[in-house]
Amino acid sequence: MNPDSQPSASLRSAWVVLVLLGLVAGAVLAGGAWLAQREEKIRTVADREPLERAADSLRRETGRLEALYEADLRRMAAELPLNDDFALRNRADLLAGVSQVSVLHRHPKTGAARQLSIAPRPPEGWPAPVFDAKADPLLRKPVILDPAPFFQGTGDPWGWIDEPGKPLLFWTRPNSETVLVFLLNPAAVAARMTGWVRDSRLPELALLTAPGRTATLDTPAGDSLLAAPPPATTGPPDLLLPVVTRFGTWRLAAWDQWQTRTRHHATTLAGAAALAAVIGLAGLGSFFQQRRALRLAGQRVSFVNRVSHELRTPLTNILLNADLAAESLTDSPPEAARRLGLLHEEARRLGRLVENVLTFARSDQGHLALHPAPCRPDSILDDVTAQFAPALARLGVTVTRTGTIPGPRLLDPDAFAQILVNLFSNVEKYAPGGPLEITLAATTETLTLTLRDHGPGIPPAEAERLFRPFERLSNRATDGVTGTGLGLSIARDLAHRLGGSLKLEAGGRGAAFTLEIPAPSVEGGEVIG
Repeated sequence: MNPDSQPSASLRSAWVVLVLLGLVAGAVLAGGAWLAQREEKIRTVADREPLERAADSLRRETGRLEALYEADLRRMAAELPLNDDFALRNRADLLAGVSQVSVLHRHPKTGAARQLSIAPRPPEGWPAPVFDAKADPLLRKPVILDPAPFFQGTGDPWGWIDEPGKPLLFWTRPNSETVLVFLLNPAAVAARMTGWVRDSRLPELALLTAPGRTATLDTPAGDSLLAAPPPATTGPPDLLLPVVTRFGTWRLAAWDQWQTRTRHHATTLAGAAALAAVIGLAGLGSFFQQRRALRLAGQRVSFVNRVSHELRTPLTNILLNADLAAESLTDSPPEAARRLGLLHEEARRLGRLVENVLTFARSDQGHLALHPAPCRPDSILDDVTAQFAPALARLGVTVTRTGTIPGPRLLDPDAFAQILVNLFSNVEKYAPGGPLEITLAATTETLTLTLRDHGPGIPPAEAERLFRPFERLSNRATDGVTGTGLGLSIARDLAHRLGGSLKLEAGGRGAAFTLEIPAPSVEGGEVIG
């Protein structure tokens, strides 16, 4: 298996997990929004006054038309030629709704009836009435009426018979010996009345078609009288005003306005949003953590490779110089001494590398402990400078120092020395051929040390990144500059552990690192260095 394929597969897995958790978060949010949705119906009650005025107007108009129709029946009855059936039929056919005319004459005992049919048949569903008090209803199955009561009474000589189970009849007595009975078709009369009401265009009925109103006016035949059909309605009407007439019932119905408003339950929606946010953040956290783990794994692999390379170089130099020194002991003692110096220098370099790796390991595992003790920072700086003097001289780096730190100070000498070693090592690697300026300043409680080289410098955008573990301006082991990428990270970590700081100062040529740490003055006691 190709090792490079493992990080790619892990990164793809991280993306898959992130997408899946994003989908889950979206589904949770959508489901919460659906669960939080509430529909509320708002009712706007229609103005009842225009509706009631329309019903009253229709009631008055239909009542007036009924009275006119009754008057026409009475007038026609007074003018009918009772002894001429043909003329009687022609005259009666002129009035709408008359289906049959029955002419009754008084009989001393039973009375007699002469019936004349105007229409081809009586109204649908109603048989023609038969005026015979002795007729057998089981055999004849007509509507049997007793003619005797029509000739009796002292009140008005006309009237209506609209009893349940009987056809609609109007009777009138033009004289004491004759009675006319009209069989009427209510649907035909109602149709004529409907046409009249429609043509009259009552102003109150026009209000029913006003914008924002939902109302219907049904005729006795079930047809809508409104010119414009109302909006579609469902359910029973909120207001029903029937107008009952002798020829059928008009039906005025109205509906209130209902609006559906959608709102969301705040608690449910907030809970769903919070849960979706938690899932989404968990996905992002997992994704970035896995990316960070992959990056750290790659850095550690690179670190191992660089450490192996770093260890191999001084070991090779130590072996080579040892062999050359052994060969030169007899023939060229100065050359042997030079070789032994190089041997010592490479051994120190190897020691610094091992010390950095051990310090990083102890810090990474939380086992790094400091041991402050009285020491002389000037002496520690002298030792580190002397340690790097041969290498710096060979690279053409001249060291100048300004200022001093008087008296013994309380701090960890090993940590202070390792900070200086890493700063000098940085100059050795990246600033050959130029001066190194060291500036010292101190108070009774702190010391400040600045190292300024004249190398290529560090871009401000890269300044903070160089203090992270394994970070360099170039991470390639073959770019001509060796190193593990731990020196500046360890130096800053030790400075923080000492209670101070290590910063890269902006401005000027090259790079300038300023170390400021607590170092209170001490008197008496054993001093290290």
